[in-house]
This record gives sequence, C-alpha cells and structure tokens, in this order.
Amino acid sequence: MKKALPINLSPIQSVLKIVPPAGAIILLAFSLGISCSDSSQNASEKEQKNESRPSILFLGDSLTAGLGLEKFQAAPALIQEKINQEDWNLKVINAGVSGDTTSGGLSRLNWYLRPENQIEYLIIGLGSNDGMRGLSIEEMRKNIREIVKRTRKFNPDIEIFLYELQTFPSMGPEYASKFKAAFPALAKDLNLHLIPFPLKGVAGKDELNQSDGIHPNVEGTKIMAENIWQSIRPVLEQTRNQ
Repeated sequence: MKKALPINLSPIQSVLKIVPPAGAIILLAFSLGISCSDSSQNASEKEQKNESRPSILFLGDSLTAGLGLEKFQAAPALIQEKINQEDWNLKVINAGVSGDTTSGGLSRLNWYLRPENQIEYLIIGLGSNDGMRGLSIEEMRKNIREIVKRTRKFNPDIEIFLYELQTFPSMGPEYASKFKAAFPALAKDLNLHLIPFPLKGVAGKDELNQSDGIHPNVEGTKIMAENIWQSIRPVLEQTRNQ
C-alpha cells in the first residue's frame, strides 16, 4: 500500500487543524474581520484623497445634469474620464439641475463656493432655459455677470468658462440673434474662456438626441463632451503644468 503524500497546509488551515472547533471559528472570524477592516480603511483613505482634490465646477441645467441618462453618462462624468486619462489631480463636480435658469444657478452658487470644494475652474452652462422661456436677455446677462462677480470675490484665481448657447428660431429671429450674441459679448467683456456651442454636430440630429429632440442621448453626449474638452483642455494643461 502506497504511503500518503504530505499535504501543504496554508497558515490558517494549519491553525484550524490544531485549534478546537469553537476556537477555530473565533480565530477565522477574527482574521476575516482584520481583512475587512483593512479593506474598509483603504477605501475610506482613497475616498478622502479623492475628496481633497482641486475641482472643476459645472454649474448648469439639464445638459449638465444629464437628463435621461445615467450619472456616469452625463458630460461632466465623461470629462472626468478624460481628466483621469491625463493623470491630472482634479475632480469634477456636477452642479447641473434640470430646468434651471441663470437666476436659479446664481441662487445655488454660494452653496458650492466653499473652501472644502477647492474650486479652481468654473464652467457656466446656463441660459438655455432662459431662452426657451423667452426671458429677458438683459436679465440673463445680469445673472451671469453676478455669477462671475461672486466667484471672483470668493477666489479671483478661478478660471471661468462660459458656454456659447443658441435658442430655437421659434422664439423669433430678433430674440434668437440677440440671445446667441450675448455669450461671446459676455466672454469678451468679463475675460472668460468661451466654449463654442457645445451641441455642435448634435443639435437637430434625431439619431443623437432623445425623443424630446432637445437633450442628447448617450452618443450625442459623447460628442458634446468632446466639444467641451477641446475648449477646456488647453487651459487645464497650461494651469496644471505651472
């Protein structure tokens, strides 16, 4: 009869072999407890590290919030992916609220202008709902000016971007023309970085929009995010390398 070969036991198996059943259960639970505790601690430390990063604040409406999409499919989340690929120490804050106007964005701004958010960049993506509701263009300008003023009062070094937006021709050619012209004029007057119409290549294309014909779908949002990225990347690269 052949002699049985010795079996190599793991450290835990070796201990379990000599420890009584009740003690083995306690020992195993203790070991697993240490492992879970270490894992939780590492996750917590990683989360704290992420939260302590400087940030880009996207202050916007449904186009920023990603209406009809999952959170990870919204434009700010896609921008975060591009930032991660560059290995830049930045986090994106999605401050988009569907249906918001420039007035609504202004009313929410102070909540984000807190030291712990470490905002280094602000992207203003507001105005679409002002236009869709036919609100005063002058009032829209005033609200955007106040957003910029408050931001610079909080920290004059924050780099500020502004979407160049358009509204529907149904609002009347004169209103639509004045609306579109407001954003480049504000960018020039306030020394902002203008982001050309972010829905270029998307607006008016059924295959790139949701059923409402207004909000981009997953593929349309990818194009939108790339449009935004092309405008903000040079500024991010320059300031991150200083």
